[in-house]
Amino acid sequence: MAQALSLVGDQKLGHYMKIPPRHLFIAQLVGTIICGFVQLGVAFWLIDTVKGMCTPGGAPFTCITTNTFYSASVIWGLVGPAYLFG
Repeated sequence: MAQALSLVGDQKLGHYMKIPPRHLFIAQLVGTIICGFVQLGVAFWLIDTVKGMCTPGGAPFTCITTNTFYSASVIWGLVGPAYLFG
């Protein structure tokens, strides 16, 4: 949601600066694609170079947020259907 709002904000700024919307959208699209490949490359590089990634021995790369999202998805996966359809 925040990324969508950021893109819309950029479109609004481009409108104020009289940049054609199609050109601005293409620039945003190209930037997003490049950023995706850069992030993927950095992730693979980190996984290959940091020993013990996402384990307690791999500090400071212990992947706390990944574990938190996993726990939340398990909790809502178990609790959510029972709460909605129970």
